[in-house]
Amino acid sequence: MKAAISFLFSVLIATLVSGQVCEKHTTVDAILPNNVALTMFLVGDAGLEGQDCRNRPVCNDPVLRQLRTDVNARASQIGADNVVVVFLGDNVYLNGLSPDPKDQARLDAQVDVVRQTAVRAFFVPGNHDWKQNAGLRRHGLVSPAQPGQAGVRRS
Repeated sequence: MKAAISFLFSVLIATLVSGQVCEKHTTVDAILPNNVALTMFLVGDAGLEGQDCRNRPVCNDPVLRQLRTDVNARASQIGADNVVVVFLGDNVYLNGLSPDPKDQARLDAQVDVVRQTAVRAFFVPGNHDWKQNAGLRRHGLVSPAQPGQAGVRRS
């Protein structure tokens, strides 16, 4: 119910701000490549659960293959220095990165997207990557929290 109310509120605000109801199909003109300062690809939940990605570039995953194609095309249009890929978490789904070669291969599959380019990539660990913060605690990045409290980053 909260989600429905939140959605309706968002539509109401968008309508009030714009002064008109959004059309079902709205298009805008493409921005020319020479007018683009940076293209950022944001990718979430790319963890490839249950797949054995060893010795398989981009794990033969259709999404990662398309991402690699799009990243390379954009880098050739505006330059690799102007393209960034950010993996937004749950990069090794379900239980996070372990010494298991299959887990490491799933992360390598994501690195394959930019491996042979000068495009920068960043990985933000998600809750599954850190096994619900157990990994963060194991690496000393947060202290154990009391029930109901957030962990505190050590300095």
